[in-house]
Amino acid sequence: TEPKDKYLKYKVKTSKIDTLCLHQMACKDSDNQGWKRWKKLGAHWCITEGENAKAYWLHDFNRRLPTSHDYNARSIGFEIEGYFAGVGVEEKTFWQPSCSYLSKAKLKAKGKKRCAKRVPMVPTQRQLDACIVACEASIWWVNNNGGEIKYISAHRMSYGTKRSDPGSLLWEGVAIPLFKRYPNLQVAPVLGSGKQIPQVWDSGNVRPPSGGYAAKY
Repeated sequence: TEPKDKYLKYKVKTSKIDTLCLHQMACKDSDNQGWKRWKKLGAHWCITEGENAKAYWLHDFNRRLPTSHDYNARSIGFEIEGYFAGVGVEEKTFWQPSCSYLSKAKLKAKGKKRCAKRVPMVPTQRQLDACIVACEASIWWVNNNGGEIKYISAHRMSYGTKRSDPGSLLWEGVAIPLFKRYPNLQVAPVLGSGKQIPQVWDSGNVRPPSGGYAAKY
């Protein structure tokens, strides 16, 4: 379950870990269809999708992994299986991958004639709960081993081209309940090329970013 060998030598001191970074995987079919690539993800946690969703701990929290860009040296990363729109299930905020990488031979092997258009998913409550449990386990471990989790971040906040990462349904389904349970947790600072979260991701104005929401999605 390890990422590429070149990443294995990088470690982070627990005292430097202060952020939980949420990602959407932008693909699916782990438990239900036998897709196995998630077991080799370069993320600390994988949260599978569906009614049988589970949280899988893949790597030690002190492992520095190439998941979260400028948060890599300070965060624990959560890859949440599925493809989600940036806002609700709005098609205009939904990333559609190019089908050009699928050759006719590969499509035939999959029993398909063409690459089907995807529609935005909606996470199950079990998936959201599994991610919350994984986040709380991470908070407990860091806070009891010389560090302190202070922030929750969206991947878009360190890599602005991924505007829908993780999307409003995951932010409101995972981050917002955690902000309510842990009053000291804050929205992480924007780093590098990142973009701030939009207010539509926090419709109840539960935890505004210190510098205010993004002016637009």
